[in-house]
Amino acid sequence: MHSIRVMLVDDNKRFQTLLSRYLDLQQDIEVVGKASNGKEAVSMFDELLPDVVLMDLAMPVMDGVTSMQKIKEAHPAAKVVVLTAHNTIDYKEQSKEAEADGYVLKSMSSSALISTIKKVISQPPHQILPD
Repeated sequence: MHSIRVMLVDDNKRFQTLLSRYLDLQQDIEVVGKASNGKEAVSMFDELLPDVVLMDLAMPVMDGVTSMQKIKEAHPAAKVVVLTAHNTIDYKEQSKEAEADGYVLKSMSSSALISTIKKVISQPPHQILPD
């Protein structure tokens, strides 16, 4: 069975490490890369071509929305799930405009994140999931 190749993009190294460890415990998910800001994510995406990107929004150097737009410009079928602590209409609208494929709060259960990753993989691009 093919593993879902995931790239994590988050400036919080501790969160990134914990999430990476959790995802690596899943039989069908493989973390193939980690970026600390949007600029790193854009360049890493071209090298790694992950199945799904888990993208934080508030990051230094380049924010998640801008990064998502650049990735989607270069790779229209790319799947990006916003993974953020921000539960605001503003952030959700920006994510939708940037063609996010999913929106998950960091406070949600880890099983909800896994479920979202699997749903995003099986759906057409640009179909943002409801909360």
